[in-house]
Amino acid sequence: MTFPIELCIVFGVAVLFSSVGLYRFIWFTSVGYGLSVAGAGGILLLLFHARAETVTLVCCAVMLFFGCRLAAFLLHRDLSPGSWRKKEGEQAGPDSTDMGVRLMCWFGCAVLYAMMASPLVYRLVSGQAPDGWVTAGAVLMGLGAVLETAADASKSRQKKKYPGEVCRRGLYHFVRCPNYLGEILFWTGVLIAGITVFVSPGQWIIAGLGYLGILFVMFSAARRLEERQDRVYGQDPRYQRYVKRVPILLPFIPLRSLRNWKFLAH
Repeated sequence: MTFPIELCIVFGVAVLFSSVGLYRFIWFTSVGYGLSVAGAGGILLLLFHARAETVTLVCCAVMLFFGCRLAAFLLHRDLSPGSWRKKEGEQAGPDSTDMGVRLMCWFGCAVLYAMMASPLVYRLVSGQAPDGWVTAGAVLMGLGAVLETAADASKSRQKKKYPGEVCRRGLYHFVRCPNYLGEILFWTGVLIAGITVFVSPGQWIIAGLGYLGILFVMFSAARRLEERQDRVYGQDPRYQRYVKRVPILLPFIPLRSLRNWKFLAH
C-alpha cells in the first residue's frame, strides 16, 4: 500500500497539532482534533490552490473553517471557569496519564485524523474534473459545519438562560446531540467528495476506516453524554419526558438511548 506524499503531509500536520494532548490528555480528541482538521484544510489549500477546481477548494476551505471554529469553541469551553462542562461534572482529563499511553494516543489520533481527511486528499491528487459527488460532498460539509456551529451556540445560550436544565430547545428539540450530528454530516460529506476517485483497495480501506472511526467516536461521545446527563438530571421529570420523546443522535430514527451499546468507548 502506497501513500501519496500529500497524505503524509496531512499526517505530519495532525501529529503537530494534536500534540496539544501532551499538555492535557483530553485535548488529543478535542482541541487537538479541531486544530488537526483545520491544519489539514489549510495545508491542502496551500498545496493545491493553483491547480484544483473551485468546488474542491471550497471543500478545503470548509474543512479549515470547521476545524478552526471547533478548536476555538472547545478551547474557550475548557478554559472557562464557569464552563457548563464543569457544572455537569465532566472531567478535564487525566493529566497524569502515563507517558507511554499519551504517546500511543497521540500517534493513534494523528493516524485517524489523516485517514478521515484522506478522501479529500485523494480527490485533489487525482486531478479529476469535479462531478456531482464532490458538489454534494461540499454541500454536506457546509451543512454539517453550520449545524454544529448553531448547536454549540444554542447550547451555550441555553446553559446561561436555563442553568440546571438539560438543553431541549431549538435544535435540541429534534435530536439530543445535534452538534455530533453536524460532525457526522460533515465527515459524510468529506467521504462523498472523494468516493468517485478511489482507484485501489488501499484507498477504500483508509477512507473507510477513517469514516468508521469518526462514527465510532461520535456515537461513543453521545453515549458518554447520555450517561453524564442521567447522573445530573435523572430525577428531573422534564428530562425523563425529553429522553423518551427525542432521538439521541439521528433525527426521525427512534434510537433514544445508547446505554446498552457496550461496545462503544466509555
